[in-house]
Amino acid sequence: IQWEYETIKKSQPEPPKKINPPPVKDLNKLSKLTTEGDIIGIQEWAQKILENNSEYNTFGKHILELAHQLQLQRIQELLSQLSSEQLASKENDK
Repeated sequence: IQWEYETIKKSQPEPPKKINPPPVKDLNKLSKLTTEGDIIGIQEWAQKILENNSEYNTFGKHILELAHQLQLQRIQELLSQLSSEQLASKENDK
């Protein structure tokens, strides 16, 4: 008898194509929660975003999915990317 093993890939949530992020003050709060490793706080933050403003639903759902999968590093990477994009946008406006 030979056992055959199936390799199971963890599904990594793909970032949405176009993300409309919430205001910087909200992103700063999310960054703080992520740095602290506060999964419940991140989930509550994302739920609040989903409930309060449909404009940010895609972003909120993505953060919620990452938090459920304990992907704090991915959340930080997303926040860094958004921060870089905002800085570049400000530079282009000058």
